[in-house]
Amino acid sequence: MIPTEKLQKIIVKHLNNNQYIMKNVDFENYLQEKHSEQYVGIDDDMPDDFNDWLCALDPQEIIDYAELYGMGRFNAGLKEAQRMIDEAFGR
Repeated sequence: MIPTEKLQKIIVKHLNNNQYIMKNVDFENYLQEKHSEQYVGIDDDMPDDFNDWLCALDPQEIIDYAELYGMGRFNAGLKEAQRMIDEAFGR
């Protein structure tokens, strides 16, 4: 698990990074996106390769992906809250 202080620094660092802004993306879709970033092959084989890739992940890798996913969801919420505040106060 990432220590809270380190997690806060990571969140601040990536707050303005669009890569971490996710709206309405569930964890499975997030993992599919991560798989597609490294996948080389034809589209017809991609679903089977995703299942193989997912089964080959060790527990720590899944935890790491989950932490990154959570940071992305958190950052998306912060961005939305900031947008709402800016809208409410005419910024």
